[in-house]
Amino acid sequence: MISSRRSGKLMAMSGFKNFIMRGNLVELAVAVVIGTQFSNLVKQFVSSFVNPLLSLIGGTPSFTNLSFKVGKATFT
Repeated sequence: MISSRRSGKLMAMSGFKNFIMRGNLVELAVAVVIGTQFSNLVKQFVSSFVNPLLSLIGGTPSFTNLSFKVGKATFT
C-alpha cells in the first residue's frame, strides 16, 4: 500500500517535472488566471450565500472579545 502511494506521488512529481521542463509558459499563465478567478468566485459565493445562511441559523458572530496568548504576547 505504501509503495503504491509513493509510486503515485513519484508519477505526479514526474508529470509536474515534465510540465515545467517543457517550458510552456502559456499553460502556466492560463492555470494561474483560472486559479485566481476560481478563488474569487469561491470567496464571493461564501460571502454572498454561505455566511448569510449561517447567520440565519446561528446569529451574527461577534469577535470583539476574541483573543489568545502565545508566550507573553496577546493577540486580539
